[in-house]
Amino acid sequence: MWRIDWCVAVLAGAFLAPAAWADGSVDKLARQEAAQRQALEAAIGTPRCSADSACWAVPVGARPCGGAEAYLPASRETSAATKVQALAKAHAATRKAQNAQGGRMGICMVLPEPAVRCAPSTQRCELVDTEAGAANAR
Repeated sequence: MWRIDWCVAVLAGAFLAPAAWADGSVDKLARQEAAQRQALEAAIGTPRCSADSACWAVPVGARPCGGAEAYLPASRETSAATKVQALAKAHAATRKAQNAQGGRMGICMVLPEPAVRCAPSTQRCELVDTEAGAANAR
């Protein structure tokens, strides 16, 4: 029974979505999202660091069921945290609007915030694959 409901929802979205696109709001949100993402990446810049404590993970975007779509590494030494947080929040709001407008559904799995570290060889903040890190720590 759930398959029928899901198929009806998908088909309804396919037929109803073009009406929302006719007013150009989808294109406007797409341009806004792209500009916000570019501004966020510019504000982060090259995340140079001298210690792990300088690094942090910036949540990017918004999944339909909640939470970030991805994370970017940032450095407190080379970027203004307040500005980066404000840009990330604005970008997430735009992605939420895109998700709502497009009737997007997700798998409702939250992407956990990754650990970050200052890579000794490059002196740049990087995201750490926690599963690989745990396996390598053994």
